[in-house]
Amino acid sequence: MLSDYSSRIIIPTALREVDVTEFRDLVEHPIFNNLEQKTQLSFVEKHRRGGRQSRYEHSIFVYHFTKELCKILVEMGFLTEEEARHVRGASVVHDLGHPPFSHAIDNLLSSLYSLYTGSPKNHHARTKELINNLSDIIKSIGLDTEEIIRIAAKEDEKSKIISHNTLGTDKLGYLLLDSHHTGYRFWAPFILDMFPHYYYSADSLGIQEEKRYEVEDIQTFIQKMYMAVYLHPTVLRYSRFIQKAVESAVRSEELNLDDIWDMPEGALIYRLSHSNNPQVKKQMERYETSRDQKPDATLKIRGDDRHILLPKEILDSVSRELEIPLKITELEKDLSNEFGLEEDSVYITIPACLDRVIPENVDLYDGRTKRGTLFERYPTHFKNLLERAEDFFALRIYSDSDEKFPGPDKVNEFFLCYFGMDK
Repeated sequence: MLSDYSSRIIIPTALREVDVTEFRDLVEHPIFNNLEQKTQLSFVEKHRRGGRQSRYEHSIFVYHFTKELCKILVEMGFLTEEEARHVRGASVVHDLGHPPFSHAIDNLLSSLYSLYTGSPKNHHARTKELINNLSDIIKSIGLDTEEIIRIAAKEDEKSKIISHNTLGTDKLGYLLLDSHHTGYRFWAPFILDMFPHYYYSADSLGIQEEKRYEVEDIQTFIQKMYMAVYLHPTVLRYSRFIQKAVESAVRSEELNLDDIWDMPEGALIYRLSHSNNPQVKKQMERYETSRDQKPDATLKIRGDDRHILLPKEILDSVSRELEIPLKITELEKDLSNEFGLEEDSVYITIPACLDRVIPENVDLYDGRTKRGTLFERYPTHFKNLLERAEDFFALRIYSDSDEKFPGPDKVNEFFLCYFGMDK
């Protein structure tokens, strides 16, 4: 994987070679190399066959963007060189704590930790643990471990350079790489040309207002990528199969929570596929044989006569509550019991909260004077983003029960009652 040219360490990614000599000891460590066994795109390859890249490749490419942006921020006097080195170092290790299949499993493990230990644990917490394990190396290259942790865990204002959900190097890096790997092409400006127009302070990561058209294009690209790729119904279905399989395996003590975090994805699939637990077996049969199954019911806030309409005012509470996979499991069981369907025959997918499908607002500047935000100054753009997100939202219910699935009126009545809107 590594190439050494005259003592430099060069790592190839799908889009370019990246010189990582500065952090050679980090990227050659087994903790970092474990990221080669974890995918950036989780189950996207079930929808787009080329949609597979590793967290390793992603992290290297984010470092490339971070290095280029930090160089400019130092030249413009927004960062000192020491601050820039810490930001660059944090960009290398920012994803160390992801479990197999990333966010699909991260949310599940976090809620299971809350259930069994009384305290949640997510990939940010695991990233902190792993960075601490690299403390000797971090110190040997002249960096402060605690500052690296704060930036990587989004606890330091400099973290927005990496993590801002429109302008950050993490977002821009994976957009370009994921677009390449999935073949989902949408015109976007050349990112490196935008970096000289950035503005950074402790309170803001913004851009010159003259670049607002490019920012609008990027945000539109982000949103359409989420809708067409990351949150496609096929991707959500496969995510749900593995969530349910892992949950059942943990509850039956076939899998240990702490072991799952560092498992290669192939190892996790192998363990689940060879389970003796009937509930795990059922999910893995779905995972291995599922095709483009059509939902038995689809709930939307906007739709036509094929959809059950939910009141818009409950959308936020519904989507936030069901971000927790254990809550979806409860809902699936309650719905099955309500309508006399076979046990474990129902599964439900929901894409995300609306704010996951709306990119982060951006501060606009004229020189070093803040003019306002993109959404405030150009509300039509924000309105378009919001409307597309509302059109996209869909809670889908699938059933492979031999019993007849209830009609839309009964399903609508159940959900209004379930979320306290029947009064």
